[in-house]
Amino acid sequence: MLILWPCRTTIRSPENPGRFNSRPLSMKDPTMSRIIRTNPSHILARAVEYHGFVYTSGVLAHDLGKDIKGQTAEILAEIDATLELHGTDKTRLLQAQIWLKHISDRAAMNEVWSAWLPKDGAPVRACVEAALADPRALVEIMVVACK
Repeated sequence: MLILWPCRTTIRSPENPGRFNSRPLSMKDPTMSRIIRTNPSHILARAVEYHGFVYTSGVLAHDLGKDIKGQTAEILAEIDATLELHGTDKTRLLQAQIWLKHISDRAAMNEVWSAWLPKDGAPVRACVEAALADPRALVEIMVVACK
């Protein structure tokens, strides 16, 4: 399900070119930037698209019984599907944030991550150890891509 939200825009004041005004945009305003929310809930959306950028939520594996490599592969497949839904792909990645339950799993996760990335297409990235919401989860990944 996609939900579109109107935004505000900042424009130069015609009376004073050095001053900016913020005004709400109507749905008919051709300068309005749409925010597209994919599968929104009361807590989060699967992804948000704005101004040609796609921001995913943190993605967890569905099968939390898998090892770090299995969970990572499942997450990356989910990210591929989300990016495709928004008309982009992993060749357009800009940023990734990765949370690991155990930082000692970093090398094994990196094997799957590196094999998944396009040649010379690595985004900026942070990878940290963190307590994840579900104790069975070993990794969570969130990315930003452009279209």
